[in-house]
Amino acid sequence: MKELVDEILAPFIRSVVVDVLSPHITEIQRELDGISFNIDQALIDSGVDGLSASFGFQGGSIESMLSGFDFYLSDPYRTQLSRKGQGTQSLAFMAALHWVTERKFAQNKNSIWLTEEPESFLHPELSHSATGLLEKLGTDATVAMSSHSMAFVPHDPKRVVSTQLDPEGYTEISTFASHEKATVALRKGLGLRFADYFSLGTSTVLTEGQSDSQHLRWFLLISADWTDCEWPELRAATISDRGGASELAGFLRSNYEILRKEQPTVSLFDGDDAGMKAVSGLSSYFNNMGIPFNANREYVYGRAGFAIEGLFPDLWISELRDDHPNQFTDYQEDSSGVLMRFRLKDSAKSSVANALKGRAESENPTDRKWATHWVSTCRALDSALKHQAELIALL
Repeated sequence: MKELVDEILAPFIRSVVVDVLSPHITEIQRELDGISFNIDQALIDSGVDGLSASFGFQGGSIESMLSGFDFYLSDPYRTQLSRKGQGTQSLAFMAALHWVTERKFAQNKNSIWLTEEPESFLHPELSHSATGLLEKLGTDATVAMSSHSMAFVPHDPKRVVSTQLDPEGYTEISTFASHEKATVALRKGLGLRFADYFSLGTSTVLTEGQSDSQHLRWFLLISADWTDCEWPELRAATISDRGGASELAGFLRSNYEILRKEQPTVSLFDGDDAGMKAVSGLSSYFNNMGIPFNANREYVYGRAGFAIEGLFPDLWISELRDDHPNQFTDYQEDSSGVLMRFRLKDSAKSSVANALKGRAESENPTDRKWATHWVSTCRALDSALKHQAELIALL
């Protein structure tokens, strides 16, 4: 950065200072002559003849005398530019280029700035500030920029080109019809995927909430050695919750169209009213867009009519309700005593989960009847992930 400041910024600062000092050259020279006179008088007084001193500007001009300037930034502590972070240094230098451009324009010269990887060392929060500075610079100068950051890809596709090597090893230039296509090409070139922005791994099961994810991870752990429960696709997937049924639906509306083309992504919805309402809205939305969104393919329901806890045996829920009725806000059975629906207090979900998991873990390892609904749900998730992988392989 110091070299850039010295080579680009300092010469124009120097010329400004020279303009300020020029009216005072005679006065400066007079003071220098006074120093020379004092030196000469001291030499004469000491018996030295034939020597006289004089001072001039280094290099013969004021401009050459001004060898350099220190660039300071305050944030609020005032230190030299070189003491700041690399990203802050870059931003300050970009801002300084505006002033240099104005000075060159005053000299009837047009500026062309070649900027390479302006995102280097920048904190992500500063990327938009940097793009703003370069956009503004581009209004008064020609700015050519190379970048591997999507934040620096102009939204006007006419201003974007990409380069790649053709089969013979020559550089090939491509243009794009839209900003989206430009960023897609960049992501592919970098090996990045849209899913990486959400840390979704290479395949994903999206759940409504944190308790859903915790329950599913728990069951996959205790069933790891069970026969006929290998579920390789499901066990390799990232399980990610979205904060609720409506939040999961909103995430899918915004992102599923892209995610489905990159990696297997299957959503697990509760079979309760909230889950069914979310799926109904999504089915209508995606069908209108011509995007498949079908049960046991793009999404999987848990047990019909119930939240995730309904995957445990009805008897366990009934006995838990008998022991702790204050943990439930709703509990209904039909005329034959079959559980129809129940709802837990939010504050009780953790303790109920611990009780149900603890009971499951204490069951005879050879008796897995309690896990019937769990096995069905996991089998459907594994099958759906496999189906999605096969579809992506055909793209």
